[in-house]
Amino acid sequence: MIKSNQGENTREILDCLLQNQIDYFFSNEEMQKTILWQISESTRIMTEICEERELLSKFFFALSDKELDGKSIDFRAVSALLVAGIYYLVLHAKSTDTLFCEIDLNTQEGMGRIKNAISLILKNTYNN
Repeated sequence: MIKSNQGENTREILDCLLQNQIDYFFSNEEMQKTILWQISESTRIMTEICEERELLSKFFFALSDKELDGKSIDFRAVSALLVAGIYYLVLHAKSTDTLFCEIDLNTQEGMGRIKNAISLILKNTYNN
């Protein structure tokens, strides 16, 4: 999707990526443990994984920069908050089995609310 895009409709691409990310992260216990390891220990392999992630995001940000040119949006900061929020909410739901802001991510309704919020944040960011 990213390679075929020419700097248009990056909101739809990112929305799809983040929706898939939350689904994958929620269902993959191994990935959850990897992220916990990544943020709790400094190791060579985790540093390399972080660097690889940053390389991949460069392609997307170059496209979104074209689309958002002239707008005063710190799109990298918005993206960082969304990704970090996904990680935290999933880890919180899986490890504590409690609500977060009165939302139960372990239910379809709760997951739907978070997914709708992701889409809303992206829509508002792009329409700014």
